[in-house]
Amino acid sequence: AATFFGYSNTLTSSGAPLPFDLSAAGAPACFLRVDPLATLGLATDGAGLAYMALVLPAVPSLRGLTLYLQGVVIDPTNNALGIAMTNDVKLVLGDRGF
Repeated sequence: AATFFGYSNTLTSSGAPLPFDLSAAGAPACFLRVDPLATLGLATDGAGLAYMALVLPAVPSLRGLTLYLQGVVIDPTNNALGIAMTNDVKLVLGDRGF
């Protein structure tokens, strides 16, 4: 599995509109919803779950930064491209401690 990180869910860095339909690539009903500027590979457990912890520095200038994330899973049974895509999620960095 992998997670894409990006700053936009409306345009890629090359200016292409998002979401991008992956039907022509062999993945009907799958959409790239995030400009994938960075990718983090993840291992799944026996149930197919992946866990990710984000540790961010306490830098005041990061407050308010918006990131978008989307997951992709290798699934040869799902479609001809062999993937399944998640929806995207929006993260806004704040300064609340948990």
